[in-house]
Amino acid sequence: MFDFGVAVESWDRFETFKKALIERENFRVDSKMEQRLWRGRPPEEMKIDLIPYGKLESPPGKITFPPTGFELNTNGFREAFNAALTVEIAADLQVKVVSLPGLAVLKFIAYNDRPQERQTDLEDLLFVARSYLDADNEEKLYADDELMSEEDFDLRTVGARLLGRDMADLLTEQSEKVILTHLSEESGDADDRGLERTAEIMMAQSSRLDENLDLAVKMLRQLRQGITERR
Repeated sequence: MFDFGVAVESWDRFETFKKALIERENFRVDSKMEQRLWRGRPPEEMKIDLIPYGKLESPPGKITFPPTGFELNTNGFREAFNAALTVEIAADLQVKVVSLPGLAVLKFIAYNDRPQERQTDLEDLLFVARSYLDADNEEKLYADDELMSEEDFDLRTVGARLLGRDMADLLTEQSEKVILTHLSEESGDADDRGLERTAEIMMAQSSRLDENLDLAVKMLRQLRQGITERR
C-alpha cells in the first residue's frame, strides 16, 4: 500500500484531483473507504490512500470526508511535508518523500489515533529507530564527543537518541504531547500507553521477545531523551 498526503485548499479541489486520476490513469474508487483508490488487477494491483490536508482541515489536524463524515487525523502532516526530501524519479519529475524523522512522527500519531488497528506502525517505528544510525547519520554521532563519552553509551540504541533529536525539530506542542505519552515511564493501561507497553507491542511479532524486549525499552528511553533534550 502507498500513502500520499495531498495539500489542497478545498474538498472540491481534492475531488477534481481524484477524478483526474480515475479518468486519466485508470484508478478505481473503493466503495467502502473514501480515501482509497486502486490501480491494476490482482495480484499486481496497487492500493493507494490519498490523505488530504491543509486549508480543508476543520479543526486543524482533522479532516472529515463529505458526505459520510468519515474522519482522519492529519496531525503532523504539515510538519512532515516541511521536512520532506525531494527525490527525482524521472528527468522531468520530482516528488516530496517523507524523511525518517517525519515518518516516525506520523507513525506515532497513526498508532495513537487507532491503537488496536495500527500496532504494525510501532513495528515500523522500531525498524526506523534501529536503522537510523546507518541511514547516513554517523557524522552526527561522531561530531558529538559528549554523547560518545557518556558512561552508558550503547551503539545499539544511540541511533534512537539521534532520531529523537531530529523528530523534536518537527514537533508541535500537540504532537509532542502525543508521543511523550507513549514514552512515559508510567505503567501502560488499557489503552496501550506508557513506554514499557509500547515496547511490548513493538516486539509482539518477534520470535525472541524475551531477549529483545529490554533492548526495545532502552531504545525508547533513548528516543525520549533525544526529544526532550532537543526541545
